[in-house]
Amino acid sequence: MPALTFFAVAATAIRGGIGVRAPALSLRATPAVSMGEADASLMELARRRDFQSFVAQARDEPSSVLQLVKDAGVAGAISYTAVELTFFAVALPVGYVAWHASTGEWLQPLLLLRGDDVEGKARLLGLLLSYVVLLKTLFPVRLGSTLLLTPYTQRLLGGLTLPSGRGAAARGSLKAEIRSLAASSRGGVLPFDAAQQQ
Repeated sequence: MPALTFFAVAATAIRGGIGVRAPALSLRATPAVSMGEADASLMELARRRDFQSFVAQARDEPSSVLQLVKDAGVAGAISYTAVELTFFAVALPVGYVAWHASTGEWLQPLLLLRGDDVEGKARLLGLLLSYVVLLKTLFPVRLGSTLLLTPYTQRLLGGLTLPSGRGAAARGSLKAEIRSLAASSRGGVLPFDAAQQQ
C-alpha cells in the first residue's frame, strides 16, 4: 500500500506541478513530526522507506520529486536508464501481442518504409502514436520505480573502486613529464633545443 501512495505522489507531481492546491482543513489530529523528519530531504525519506513523510513533503513541493532523479547524478541517470529499458522491453512486446490478440493481425512496421501504401502508413502511425500516448500516462510509475532504485544504485556505485596499481602510477609519471615539457616549451610556442629533445 505505501508503494501505491508513492506512485500516486509521483503522478500528482507530474500532472499538478503547475497549480498546487492548498491543503484542505481537517478535523483529524495530525501526527507530530520530529525536527529530524521535518528537515529530511525527499531522497533521505525514500532511503528510509518512510513513505508517509515522503508523501506529505512531496505534496507540498510536487516539482521536487523529478528533481530528485536529477540531483542523484550518475546514480539517478543509471537508475532512470535501467527502469526505462526494462519498462519498454516489457511494454513494447506486450502491446505488439495485445494488438494481435485483439485484431488477429500482426503489425507490419515495414509499411513505413514503402512509398506506395499511404493509407497503411497513416493507420500504422496513428496506432503507434496512440500507443506512445498510452505509455506516457505510465510515466509516474516509471518515475516512482526510478526513485525506489536510486538509493540501491548509489550504494552500488559507492562500493566501486577504480583500478589502481602500476598502470595508474605510469600514467601519472607520463602526465607529469608531458606537463613539464609543455611548460618548458611554453605550450608549444618555443622549439626545444637539441638537449631537450633527447
